[in-house]
Amino acid sequence: MRQNILAALILMILFSGCISMPGNENQDADELDPGFASKVIDGDTFELQSGERVRILGINTPERSEYYYAQAKERLSELIEGKEVLLEKDTDELDQNGRLLRHVFVGKANIASKMLEEGFATAYIIDPQMKHAQELEESENFAKKSAIGLWMGASETGACSSSCIFVEGLNYDATGDDCKNPNGEYVNLENRCFSSCDFNGWALKDESASHIYRFKGFELAANSNVTLYSGCSQDSGNELYWCAGTNSCRAVWNNDSDRLFLRNSDGKLVVEYQYSS
Repeated sequence: MRQNILAALILMILFSGCISMPGNENQDADELDPGFASKVIDGDTFELQSGERVRILGINTPERSEYYYAQAKERLSELIEGKEVLLEKDTDELDQNGRLLRHVFVGKANIASKMLEEGFATAYIIDPQMKHAQELEESENFAKKSAIGLWMGASETGACSSSCIFVEGLNYDATGDDCKNPNGEYVNLENRCFSSCDFNGWALKDESASHIYRFKGFELAANSNVTLYSGCSQDSGNELYWCAGTNSCRAVWNNDSDRLFLRNSDGKLVVEYQYSS
């Protein structure tokens, strides 16, 4: 009898040690700062009652001119506006715009994970700010597999869909200094189907909120390629120029890792392409 009781106690101790609350990995209650979310700015930024702005870590949501901007902003408002939030710091205190960089919780719910799972955001996890990375990646994968929100269209077939349009190549590391040789960076897209594809109104971007290229009056013929260079020059046939960034640096693609998203004129995802060095 004593042996049975002892065995049961051991199992209980081992089992309890394996349990963790979802959405709270690496989270210590002493590291969470309370706040009040008074105003949502967009799908990944909000203002505290104190006047400070918070940039939610781990996600990117569409900018004002992009597909699904209004939906992402509205959903974040539903989740946090007018509510007490818990803020968790990662490695950096502020971003370049002076916003607090924080993981955000309402109760035990990780807000970034919720936005990803429902398809209102894409994962934006930058080393060394890696807290909750596995949870966020799993949440994004759920939305991908479900083809919801920002992932709608990813599984469609037919002309001008992901079954026809592919990234044939992406040269993300230009020879020498990327900023001094932006046209050494380029993306090559291929139409592998037998119908031409009107790219007018399509948008191509990296995983940040900084770079987006919009195709204007361009048609990609059947079984042909187009090359989009990061720098500036005159468009000619199937060679297009992004002229991204600023005069000091036109480079777009990170040399360690990045993601490319290509959306059609309806905002539906046609291509997601990820690389790492």
